[in-house]
Amino acid sequence: MMKKILLFLALCGALTTFGQMRSDSIHVAHYDLYLYVDHLSQSLRGTATLDVVPKLSGLSNIVLDLKALTVDSVKVNQQTRTYTHAGERLVINIDNYNLGDTLIVAVSYHGTPYHNSWGGYTFSGNYSYNLGVSMDDIPHNFGRAWYPCIDEFTDKSTYDFHIETYADHKAICGGNLTSCIDNPENYTKIWHWQLTQPIATYLTSIATGPYQVYTDTFNGIEKNIPITIYVPGSYINKVASTFAHLKQITANYERHWGPLQFDRIGYVGVNFNSGAMEHATNITYPLYAIDGDLTYEDLYAHELSHSWFGNLVTCQRAEEMWINEGFATYSEALANEFIYSKAKYTNTINDKHAYVLKNLHLEDGGYFALNNIPLNYTYGKHPYDKGALVVHNLRNYLGDSLFFGGIKAMLNQYAFQNINSEELFTFLSNYTGVNLNGFYETWINQPGFPHYSIDSVVNEGNNQYTVFIRQRRFHATNFANDNRLDLTFFGSGMQRFDYPNFNFSGEFGEAHLSIPFEPQFGVVDYDNKVCDALIDSNITIKYSNEYKFINADVNVRINSINDSCQLRIEHNYVYADPFKTTARYRLNKHYWRVEYTDPEQIAAYAKFQYDFSSSKKIDYELMEGLPNDSLVLLYRRDCADDWHTIPFTKNGQKSGYLKCDSLMPGEYTLAGKDYSANVEDITNSSKKVSLFPNPSTGKVNIESSESVSKVEIYDLSGKRVRKENASSNNFSINISDLPTGIYIINIFNNKKELISSSKIAKQ
Repeated sequence: MMKKILLFLALCGALTTFGQMRSDSIHVAHYDLYLYVDHLSQSLRGTATLDVVPKLSGLSNIVLDLKALTVDSVKVNQQTRTYTHAGERLVINIDNYNLGDTLIVAVSYHGTPYHNSWGGYTFSGNYSYNLGVSMDDIPHNFGRAWYPCIDEFTDKSTYDFHIETYADHKAICGGNLTSCIDNPENYTKIWHWQLTQPIATYLTSIATGPYQVYTDTFNGIEKNIPITIYVPGSYINKVASTFAHLKQITANYERHWGPLQFDRIGYVGVNFNSGAMEHATNITYPLYAIDGDLTYEDLYAHELSHSWFGNLVTCQRAEEMWINEGFATYSEALANEFIYSKAKYTNTINDKHAYVLKNLHLEDGGYFALNNIPLNYTYGKHPYDKGALVVHNLRNYLGDSLFFGGIKAMLNQYAFQNINSEELFTFLSNYTGVNLNGFYETWINQPGFPHYSIDSVVNEGNNQYTVFIRQRRFHATNFANDNRLDLTFFGSGMQRFDYPNFNFSGEFGEAHLSIPFEPQFGVVDYDNKVCDALIDSNITIKYSNEYKFINADVNVRINSINDSCQLRIEHNYVYADPFKTTARYRLNKHYWRVEYTDPEQIAAYAKFQYDFSSSKKIDYELMEGLPNDSLVLLYRRDCADDWHTIPFTKNGQKSGYLKCDSLMPGEYTLAGKDYSANVEDITNSSKKVSLFPNPSTGKVNIESSESVSKVEIYDLSGKRVRKENASSNNFSINISDLPTGIYIINIFNNKKELISSSKIAKQ
């Protein structure tokens, strides 16, 4: 399902009512629905006949779901039975039936069906239609809005739909149309649709009205599949051009996800303005999107992909909706890749990545693990957009052959069944031979994102380099293990060297590389194979011009350039490293990194955007309680350097940009000047202090040119974790009890002056 607006808050009380799974005790093998749709009274009248198979012996009642409609009678095996219908629960009293017996349960009912802004059964002029998911109800499944059923993801059934309409109306349901019978005495017609593939109740559909139909045929891998698109007459001439790429997209999905297992590709246009719904073989589609051009191509591509993700294989729990919606949202990008270009695919993913980092927590009220989304955000940004990014990550982690082969095999193995996150990754691990536990724990089983960067590069001589990789966390609870990352290095004249699939676990990694030139800068994941807590843009600059990096929130103006260069802009969504000195600025929780080859060839300036206009804006916490004029711009070349203020021009008050007139390679961040403390920049003394080994697993040796009085160690949040007194030039301290990480060691002389501030890594 694709939607534009999140419309609801959870109705927590409903959890008690629906806490017990009816499908644990019974299974409905088949539904036969006979309904008369009365547009004049906007009501339904009919009988639902269910083939019920007990899963337990000794059952004394059958519990079904039915909302708002009135039950007239109930029969079980043609015998009238007593029942209670309170709220949404219909309890039918039966004799003690045993495991495997089949009960024919017939429920006659009538009434005005329930609907809300997103879900239920809607009458709209001469038309009516259902939406099988409700945003305002828990559970979200909404078959119960128009017939009695087991309204759960895990109970899948086949269907016959007998829909009686006015003589000049059509009824469109899931499956294939097997007959249309005139009923002249009542001036009606009876439409019989049959769906032979088992689906969950939320995927069943009905639409009625004076529809016209557009038909075509898709020549699939295994069979020819009819295409039927039902619309009001005024839209019929727009269908072909709106769905111009439908067959091409379907062929792309069959090639990558496997042959389509349903008997029809169907859409029905409805007067609904907030999205679409992936009803099996009969997608409920908004009329506004049937506009005669390709504006909403992603929308029908998304819904079609549910024929594999959601309709064929369904998430086991609403809390794991990413399996349905993440793969469907990713399939939009996949369609773009194979209809248009790899560049369009990449742009689609990059734009979504930027949106997620900036807005995920605002849209969904926090950060959540994909396998445990709160029910009030089942259809929020986590399952759709972060889910799509994780599928992108998984594709690159495995490579195309293993990824597409594994997903296709999973869809075949679990066809017309349910799957949960753990089962999905267990299957893929077994199929591909790649242990995906680290990936699962990082991207599915915890909130937030990892962040990867090159901490430093050490020239060992003879073109040999040691590269230190650092992982940080953006609202994640654990460091990722089994990371697979590409490392890329650029040298003078845009020389490039790639080292693919560097593997490491935990906070730090160390690569020993032979690079055929002296690198000017190095990059983790230059080709954006991993959507971590970083937004980047990479372009080749040839001419003087202004370049707007919208996703990264920075503009760069190249005033003069002598030769082509490679320019990289990063917006890092992790806290800037703290000061090495005792200078007191309030540092921001994000920073930029700018790199380009041959800096002497370029003269440029940059505009770094800021926004602290409301509590939802990224810089609000930085400036909370501080005057507007305390905002400053800090710079350092890299982590070996310390932050210091640089000149800038401010444009705007609570939002705007800080303009740096002389752009240099390095890191930039915003800071708030704290007027209550000494804010003079303190730089390291020229006095010599050596620390070794670095990194260290335990003992750190310190050699100083003057006597040392004390040593203070801080973690990167600015918290002091160790203080030790000293009385000599040469001594050692033991950091074996400190957690693995990066620390700042401040060293003071006998006059209590800071003579050194250095970064050290505890392994």
